[in-house]
Order: sequence, then structure tokens, then C-alpha cells
Amino acid sequence: QSHYRTELYYRQARIYHSIGGHLEKASKLYEKCIAHPSLEDDVWLQAYSRYFLGEISVEQRRPADARGHYRKSLQSYGKFNKYALENRCKAALASLD
Repeated sequence: QSHYRTELYYRQARIYHSIGGHLEKASKLYEKCIAHPSLEDDVWLQAYSRYFLGEISVEQRRPADARGHYRKSLQSYGKFNKYALENRCKAALASLD
């Protein structure tokens, strides 16, 4: 059941983030995903949640917060294909410099 709740938070956050105008709601759901106890299989959900919190921070013109989220995302991934996420985070960090 824990896995489903973690994924539910992530999926809801992605919906709110994608429709625009709901960044605060999306942020809270990403934070819930990150804070929720999870299985090792859920690590990618939490890593991507951190990445998307960085994207929200960029949209809100908070580059220092964005950098922190991107760096945490790079540190948090586990045993999944991390290269796509790693490349996205590195490109986002480079664009903030």
C-alpha cells in the first residue's frame, strides 16, 4: 500500500504541474512523495519529484532553490536508469549558471 501512495502523490503532482497555475499544489504533492516512506523501487519517483521541484523553482524565479533540488535529485536516485535524469539535472544546473 505504501508504494501506491508514493506513486499517487507523484502522479497527482505531475498532473497539477502540467496543467499550469497549480504550482503550489504540485509542490506540496511532490514534497509528500519525497517524504513518504517507500520501497527501493520508488526511489525514481522521489528523485524525479526533486527534479520537478527544481523546475517549479525555476518557474518561480528562485534559482538557489532550483539548484538545491537538482543537486538533491542527482544524489537521490537508486537502481534505475538514472542517465536521463542525470542529464536533465546537469543541463538544468548549467542553465542556471
